[in-house]
Amino acid sequence: MEAALTGHLLVSTLHTNDAPSTIARFTEMGAEPFNISASLVCVCAQRSCAASARTASSPTIRRTGKGAARKGLGWSGQIFRANPHGCHLCGGNGYKGRVGIHELMINSEELTAAINKEMRRPRSNASRCATA
Repeated sequence: MEAALTGHLLVSTLHTNDAPSTIARFTEMGAEPFNISASLVCVCAQRSCAASARTASSPTIRRTGKGAARKGLGWSGQIFRANPHGCHLCGGNGYKGRVGIHELMINSEELTAAINKEMRRPRSNASRCATA
């Protein structure tokens, strides 16, 4: 934390469920809220998910999936679903390889103010500010 406050780039790993939970984790570790808000530039949370095999996938016509993808990601293309029987290339399970899903939370004035207020539930406040 001190190195980040002096202008050094500090990259670290931390185990949390999502990006806003990082702030709560830092406070649990004993970091002062004003130090967190002053040194935090961004947080990138990531998950690894199984990727549908291209040759064993088929387009799905689920309305909920298309609506969520269009609204949340701005995606209007086809959504593919893994075939439960798979193919010879994926070993019959419908999945081949992995794909990363990332969440980036960039510090803002509103997020800095919420961290400095040191409210009772920093995770919920950070979540609300991160999505604003």
